[in-house]
Amino acid sequence: MVRRGFVWALGLAAAQAPSITPLSPWRPTLSPGDGPGALRAMAAERVENKMARVLNSYRRVLAYGFVLTSALTASPALLRAQTAVVAEPVAGLVDAPEAHITQVTRDGARLVATLAPGDDNRVVLDTHTGTTVFADPVRRYTLSPEGSYVAWFDGGFFGDIYLRNLASGEERPAFRSGLGTYAIVLSDEGTRAATLGSFALTLLRSSAVIAGAAGQAMTTIDTRLCPPPGISGTCLGGPLGISADGRHVVYGAYYTYGDGGASRTTVTTADLTTGLTQAVPVQHPDLDGSVSGEFDLSGDGNWIGVTAQTRVGRHPRAALLVRAGGPTMLVAPSLGDTSFMGISDSGRFVLVASPASVSGGERLRVVDRTSGVLTEVIYQSVAHQADYRLESAHLSGDGRTVVGTLVRRTSTDAPHRRTFIARLDSDGDGLHDGWETVFGTNPADPADAALDPDHDGRTNAQENVDGTHPNGVPVRYFAEGANGTFFATSLSLFNPSNQDVTANVRFLGPDGAAASMPVVVPAGRPAYLDADQANLPFTEFSIIVESVVRLVAERRMTWDRTGQYGSHSGTGVAAPSTTWHFAEGATIAGLQTFFLLQNPGDVAATATLRFLLATGNVQERTHTVPAGSRLTVWANQEGSPLDAAEFSTTVVSDRPLVAERAMYRDAPGETFAAGSAAAGVTMPATAWFFAEGATGAFFDTYLLLSNPNDTPATVNVEFVRSHDFGDINTAWPIQKAYVLAPHSRRTIWVVQEDEGLRDTQVGARMASDLPIVAERTMWWPGPTSATWRENDAESGSPESGQLWAVTDVQADADDGGWDTFVLVATTEQYLSHVRIRVACVDGTTVTRDKSLSVNRTTLWMRYEFPEIVGSRCAATVESLPTRITLSPTVPLYRTPLVVEKAIYRGHFAAGGVTLATRLPDPP
Repeated sequence: MVRRGFVWALGLAAAQAPSITPLSPWRPTLSPGDGPGALRAMAAERVENKMARVLNSYRRVLAYGFVLTSALTASPALLRAQTAVVAEPVAGLVDAPEAHITQVTRDGARLVATLAPGDDNRVVLDTHTGTTVFADPVRRYTLSPEGSYVAWFDGGFFGDIYLRNLASGEERPAFRSGLGTYAIVLSDEGTRAATLGSFALTLLRSSAVIAGAAGQAMTTIDTRLCPPPGISGTCLGGPLGISADGRHVVYGAYYTYGDGGASRTTVTTADLTTGLTQAVPVQHPDLDGSVSGEFDLSGDGNWIGVTAQTRVGRHPRAALLVRAGGPTMLVAPSLGDTSFMGISDSGRFVLVASPASVSGGERLRVVDRTSGVLTEVIYQSVAHQADYRLESAHLSGDGRTVVGTLVRRTSTDAPHRRTFIARLDSDGDGLHDGWETVFGTNPADPADAALDPDHDGRTNAQENVDGTHPNGVPVRYFAEGANGTFFATSLSLFNPSNQDVTANVRFLGPDGAAASMPVVVPAGRPAYLDADQANLPFTEFSIIVESVVRLVAERRMTWDRTGQYGSHSGTGVAAPSTTWHFAEGATIAGLQTFFLLQNPGDVAATATLRFLLATGNVQERTHTVPAGSRLTVWANQEGSPLDAAEFSTTVVSDRPLVAERAMYRDAPGETFAAGSAAAGVTMPATAWFFAEGATGAFFDTYLLLSNPNDTPATVNVEFVRSHDFGDINTAWPIQKAYVLAPHSRRTIWVVQEDEGLRDTQVGARMASDLPIVAERTMWWPGPTSATWRENDAESGSPESGQLWAVTDVQADADDGGWDTFVLVATTEQYLSHVRIRVACVDGTTVTRDKSLSVNRTTLWMRYEFPEIVGSRCAATVESLPTRITLSPTVPLYRTPLVVEKAIYRGHFAAGGVTLATRLPDPP
């Protein structure tokens, strides 16, 4: 960026990631005649006797082993949208063997280069024509950000800083400086300047930062006495940067250890309006607090780009500091080792370099922090990477031009240096070519910035500014999401169509803050995104998934970062609504209930939460949800009687929102030991279906029913058990009837409803004479509530279907890792035949047909599809035409289904259940 007073050389070291050899998974050896009972028996021999007895009640036995604590690796799963631009030699510098670029203007139209070793013999070039705008073989001048003025120091100990208008040629002394000025930076139009200077005082040397406005006396902002050799102390130095308006300055304070230890850099800022200076520390749990090499201030004065170091291994990481203070953000953590090279005026674009590899030179990329698009600058066409290395690179203030210098790896060869330039907006419409390529607009058509291909009332230029999809529409919403030192969030996407698509994942934080990430989702396959990769400037957020085709989307959250002892999952909802209903909610027995409200609109929404207490009392609370944001309502903090109550809830808003509810309970030594999350439903229904449920010594299952009507509702429930062929009675539902009082909720503890429900896997079908809301929650491990440490919750499905999809299917190769179960229940009392297709990120695709018993069936994916062990996958379940009677004249029938997915880690230490996404019925 042009605000730097001088250039620091880039030093990069290659690093090799350690390899990990997974443990061999336990696999049972079965004979062709062995049935499910044999599998359960063999598994029981593998686990401890007590665990086998508990888990056999649920008929899901895992091999006993160590706990996997870092299963959500992202690099193989994420197909992040990346593009490239090819650099060209800089016109006017092709025949300059020692040319070195030091600055580039905001619009990329001009640059400053030295033509000889050192800082002398500088030239200002027009980057389009290669013509010389200004040259001076003696003065060490700097260029203003917009490229209209140059400035240089003319004097000895005390002297003037001269300003030259490049258009008129007028020169004048504009600033009075001193202390041996050796670096100058200018604000826009040269109205303000800051300098670094030093002079010797016998054994000591003084260093100072001096700044001021043109025509006025400059003021010393900060000064330090640099220590002599062998003495510890602090000295001021560069890089030096200034904001476009000249108010803020950034520089370095270098602490040198007298014993010869490595110096430590503190990034320091000064507010020239108030005269206040402050250190800006690195605040990130993965970073050790030190910085090295380049750093610079964005033109708006809000961001400071630095190269920080990891705590483990001291690897370089490009990062952004918030000038006003706050958490440090990694720029592109998925790229591994990176060094900061430049930042645009707004902080949206950041230039980073990756170390050289065995097969090639350093890689240079521009990171678009708003859209998430990565654009690589291919500079090897200018000089062969085996002969040259990257010496320096600069990003223009508008983020649309990259310039740089390459230097010979062997200094005796000529030419010693080569320079390059890359333009990221070839048609000049204000849209990066990479963004246009990723989202399907034309990088060669300057008129398409004003078009609106998705007819949402916003032009491509507006979509680019907001980080939204110019050709897609929102297809899935999540109100819940958190990512930081405690929570981790992962998003799973599945593309059931026959065309590859680029989805745009938008994260909405508090008070209108937002970030985006494009993700390529191949046809018929899944893709995965960890929120860590999105470099979010906030820790709590909601999510919108935009696409040109319908996608299946699921979210998994885990906590804490150290042990992953908790987890819950959820399916994205299709659209916002002005009304949301929840049957579950409690603030008793240590439970904490949170409502997450997402406002995807452009106008603030007023939401009223209506709590229907189990006592019959009705309480209302009203909150404002800012536009483009999410709001958390903590029910425990909403006053009496909500601080100790059981309730169902209806959320009514004057504008469409998305609403989810999260519930947690602490345990000794574990914050939020148990946790669940569930989206609300937009309207009550007279029918509800559940595929999942279990009772016995390990699991407890509850059904939560809410009646929002003014009159009583009668609900008939059919409890459908997994059919045990040794017990014909399990083929028939257990029927119960319940009457719900008006505006009330009721809890059904399934195990106490019938002797036949004492120890079984169980789903439910509900039919009500009035529309109601129904949820299910499960707690474990038993045998009593005193031993519970985890739970899940999910709303029922008001409809059945013939084709369902889930996208977060994981079966780890390691004992104690993630395991997935798909629960399939018939909603009518018929047998069914299904086709299950599994597609994984590594390209593995497996299809199997399976006959299911009546009622419900559990598919343990590890053993149904051993080919997928060690991968992450998506799956579809399709009901096939089946003969449901003995009569050959009765047409084949696709039995309607409801499907859920349960995913657990560490022998059920953490887990969650998700309702599958219904797809259109097959023809």
